[in-house]
Amino acid sequence: IPKHLSMGLLNGLTSDIPLPAAVPLDYRYWYLAGGANTGHGWASWNSPAGQAVTNYINESNARNLSTAFVYYQIIQSAPHYNEYANLNDPAVMRAYYDDFKLLMQKIVASNARGRVLINIEPDLNGVMQQHPSNKADDAALQSTSVASSGQTDGQAFPNTFRGFYQALAHIRDVYAPNVLLGLDVSQWGAG
Repeated sequence: IPKHLSMGLLNGLTSDIPLPAAVPLDYRYWYLAGGANTGHGWASWNSPAGQAVTNYINESNARNLSTAFVYYQIIQSAPHYNEYANLNDPAVMRAYYDDFKLLMQKIVASNARGRVLINIEPDLNGVMQQHPSNKADDAALQSTSVASSGQTDGQAFPNTFRGFYQALAHIRDVYAPNVLLGLDVSQWGAG
């Protein structure tokens, strides 16, 4: 990560960046959304599955930019379209973890020159902090389908909101250890 204030371009085409760049940019970032199990998520945006991510990283590399993805899938996943309900549905979470694994594999396969940053589910921490299931602001006390999802990479982690993040970090560690993971801190969460 640069040791200076970094600038980025949201969802922009590299052709939109003037040469030479009037503003030095470090990142391009793109929301990956649409739901993990809907057939309309990021993995379906090009063929073969996940090609849009590979193309985006390659275009960033060509302009010497690092890539950031905002991974925003949980609320848009079927059938609940609700964060807490989806987090507690084993079938949804299996699809979610499989989708995240595919993302890690596509990033590695793209040979990203710069670091790739994944911002995981903005707003989710605030939503879970405000949810009635929040006990003493302890993510280890909030239920989430992790091991119960049946997804192989999540089997070692508890069925808790803390386990949710542990499983995502494990999937990253196994398939794309150079990817940086980030979380939003929600000022509107639980105080």
